[in-house]
Amino acid sequence: MITGFQFRAAKAICKLTAKEIATDIGLHQITLLRFGKTKNLEYLNGITKNVILVKNFFESKKILFPQKNSLTLKTNIEDISNSENGFSRFQLVCARIATGLTQAQLAKYAKVSSGTISSMERLENHKLIEVKKMNTFILKSFFEHIGVVFENDLTVILVKDPKVFLKSHRS
Repeated sequence: MITGFQFRAAKAICKLTAKEIATDIGLHQITLLRFGKTKNLEYLNGITKNVILVKNFFESKKILFPQKNSLTLKTNIEDISNSENGFSRFQLVCARIATGLTQAQLAKYAKVSSGTISSMERLENHKLIEVKKMNTFILKSFFEHIGVVFENDLTVILVKDPKVFLKSHRS
């Protein structure tokens, strides 16, 4: 139904805490915290009714799960470019969450300040990132190299677990 990656990314995209989601859907916060510890490519392990509640909650927030390990943001906004080199706030947040990197850690890979990453993540989900200090193509390429695929400006797919790649290269 929903993988650990999809759950954590959707939660981050919505800018919500486990407590806020739990209150909205009537689940215990501990259940959501447990869901948040699920590995990227594994399905949430819980009572089916609870997983469906979570899935329906995110879908009501316009986050769709078209296939295993993918997220799509549904929007009516017409200014999405779907450009080959475009990179949206939605893609950045999903990709960073998939890696398990903090904003400061990602900033080191991107060779920018953590404040730059933070400001990019404060944009609206559909907005394309335009930062003069940084080539978003390089950041996008980094994510693609470690298993995060960007089908379009509002879809992110994991083809392999980037945490495994990063862990093997840190050792």
